[in-house]
This record gives sequence, structure tokens and C-alpha cells, in this order.
Amino acid sequence: MEVKFLDLKKINARHQQDFDKSFKEFIDSGYYILGQQTKKFETAFAEYCQSKYCLGVANGLDALILIFKALIQQKKLRTGDLVAVQGNTFIASALGATHCGLKIQVLTPTVGHNLSAADVENQISKDAKCLLLVHLYGEMKDTDLIADYCKNKNIILVEDAAQAHGAMWNGKKAGQYGIATGFSFYPGKNLGALGDGGAIVTSDDSLFEELSYLRNYGSKVKYHHDRLGFNSRLDEIQAGFLYAKLKTLEIDNDRRREISQKYEMGIRNHKVQPETPSQQPLAHVHHLFIINTVHRDEFQKHLKENGIDSLIHYPFAIFEALPIVEHIVGTYKYDVERLNRNIISIPISPIMTDAEVQFVIDIINKL
Repeated sequence: MEVKFLDLKKINARHQQDFDKSFKEFIDSGYYILGQQTKKFETAFAEYCQSKYCLGVANGLDALILIFKALIQQKKLRTGDLVAVQGNTFIASALGATHCGLKIQVLTPTVGHNLSAADVENQISKDAKCLLLVHLYGEMKDTDLIADYCKNKNIILVEDAAQAHGAMWNGKKAGQYGIATGFSFYPGKNLGALGDGGAIVTSDDSLFEELSYLRNYGSKVKYHHDRLGFNSRLDEIQAGFLYAKLKTLEIDNDRRREISQKYEMGIRNHKVQPETPSQQPLAHVHHLFIINTVHRDEFQKHLKENGIDSLIHYPFAIFEALPIVEHIVGTYKYDVERLNRNIISIPISPIMTDAEVQFVIDIINKL
């Protein structure tokens, strides 16, 4: 048996009929930028996220850049302000801030892979003006406590939910706690486009207004440019495809949770440590399933020899990327081995069969 890490062709084949219908509607409309497909998806995704507004943008990085640019435009942040973010996230989280002239403070999760409320309270600088809370690998954690802390300290909370479509904490979905939230629809995400795409959700009226200008050349009326804006708009074709896939996102997330539970219960090998179960049943949408092991090279070779794909998310911390170093302020204690050097991702996707899941478990237990 061979188990792909993520079979995108098979995942998307389930939606072929809806894709064909959506594409025909797109062609027949004669309207190709910010048309009805985009508006329809934005409305549906805002409702799904329990948010007032959604703006489709070109990708997940643009979502973060536009959020920070809008906050600066509104003078809620200023160039040079300090944004706190965990160090084991993908580089895009840091780039969103640095592209806007903001500085970075590196925070370290002490238990698991995401920040706890205690981590934030114990580590965040008194000079921090914003916390970019990353729901890494699809997990929300202590989000209500973190949001309350930020509110009490006048720290702006922005969520990076690029991997957390549909994750919930205390009945609220990712996108409900921060002033704004960035999403990515990169093809491999739980809700993935067939190309690049992203979105911002917010319930803040003035921020939505600002973002509406910024994503479209600083304009809301053609040829009237009121801001130094950008060209970052969700492609009309991708919006239609995303609208079709959104209908099954909850089913897919439930399947990911089911597979994760099978892994957690079935993997019994002292050489490897599966990720710990979530604190709440719906808090994790398992975009990735992480294994910790000091035998990573041996483990990855063993999987490959037995037909199982694996990947490493992410081999380096953000402060190890040279372009980011000059933007980092302050010192930090960081467990590089636990958070980056000893992690490996094994297959998890909604189209995996029970037989494939059991095969992965059996092969891991034979190492």
C-alpha cells in the first residue's frame, strides 16, 4: 500500500460537478474580477466564521499585510511598533508584520505547539502593541483567556487562521476573537482553492471599510483613489470553487478529527510521540498531524521505505530566516529541538480510508 501525504486530485475530484457548474456560471457572467462568485463566497464564509464581514484577497500573506496596513492607516499601530508572534510558525506570519515596518517579538509555546494564556502573560513584552495569535496546525488554545488579557492590556489581537478553517474555542470559531483574522486558501489547506487565495474576516465596521479600499488600489469608486492601496483580490474562479468546497468543510474537518483520534489511540511506539489531544473536542481541525521524535531521520526513512509520505512543518524557526533577524527585538528562550528539529508530519486528509490510517499506524508501530 502507498499513502500519499495529501492527494489533492482525489480531494478535489469529489467536487467536480459543482466545479463545472461554477465555471460555467463564471464564463456566462462576463464579469471576471470581484463579481458575483466572490460576493457569494464572501457572504458564505463570513457567515461560516460567525463574522460580520469577509473580504477575499489574493493569498494568506496578503491578508496579514493588509490587516497590518489597515491598522497603521487607522493609527491603531505605527511603523516600528512591536508585534508578538510564536517562533515556530511559518515565515508568512512574521512577513505580514515586517512588510509593514513593524518589529517582531518571538514567543515560545512551552507545552504543545501553540501559545497558552500563561505563555502570553509570562513572555509578551510591555512594549508589544499587537499579538498575532497563530492557530498553528489547526489548533485553537486558550483563545478566550488570551483575548481577555490583550483587551485588559490594550494589546491589539490579530488571528492568523491560515491553517484553522472551522476550528472552535468555547463555541466561537477562528476569526471571532481578534479585531481581524487572516485565512489562506492555498490548495493544501482544509479549505483549499485550486490555486492561490486568501481572505480577511472582521466584525469591525471601520476596519472593513479601510480594508475594502486597500485591497483594490485604494479605491471603492473606479479611478477615485483615496489610499495608497494594493491589487489583492480573490480570483473569481477560485471564489466559485471555494464556495462549492465550503459546503463539505465541516464533514471534512470531522473526518480529520476522527483520523487524529485513531492515531492518538493506535500509535504505541516509545520512539515517537504523537501530538497531544486537544483541550476541547472542536478546538482542532487537524490541518496537520505532528509527531515528535528524536529519531526523525530514521523515522522518515522507515515511512518512505514502506510507501508512506511525510513532510516537516517547519524545519526552521522564524528567527533563523536571515531577512527576519533584523526585525526581531528582545531576547527569548526557544526550544528549537522540540519545536522544529524533532517534528514530522504524517498523512491526514478527509479522503484517507480506514485501511490507510491503520496501515500508517501499523508501520509506525513496527519501527
